[in-house]
Amino acid sequence: MATPSHAARVGVLSNALAVQTAADYSAKAPENTYTAVDVSTSVPSLDFLVANFDVVLLFEDSVFSN
Repeated sequence: MATPSHAARVGVLSNALAVQTAADYSAKAPENTYTAVDVSTSVPSLDFLVANFDVVLLFEDSVFSN
């Protein structure tokens, strides 16, 4: 017997297309919540990431300094 699952708070970090990627995941796996985080100009602190997300996905669309 499987145990019940809980929705994950997923941070979608990217230097480009973070909003579109989060929306795509939301459409395909709606049991979780996906929040886009643009890291092209600044990087959120570790404290912020730990407090707000259970999972972090990092997508890179070309090399960027952050």
